[in-house]
Amino acid sequence: MLFAAFFFDFDGRDLPNDPFEIFPFLVLILSGIFRLSKILNNYWSNYLPLLLVLDSVFLSQASLVSPDLALLAFFIWGLIAVLQKRPTLLIFCTLGLASISLRG
Repeated sequence: MLFAAFFFDFDGRDLPNDPFEIFPFLVLILSGIFRLSKILNNYWSNYLPLLLVLDSVFLSQASLVSPDLALLAFFIWGLIAVLQKRPTLLIFCTLGLASISLRG
């Protein structure tokens, strides 16, 4: 992931730097979930942010500083792009999903 490589090159590979690397993706996920719940405009969609914050898989990935959070952020915003018919945002999300390699 180029984002992580930038942080490692900029500050070094230290434990205190890891949460700052993943924080923008956490903000993207939470803002995307709030926007997705407004787009769906359903009674149950109001509970999406609460379900995400209470999900043990999401919380464990957030505590481990995993690249899976970046995948989730790009996926949520790609879903928003499809639902709102915004092709430019969909291109950026697709490029973000394609740029993350989980194999190393």
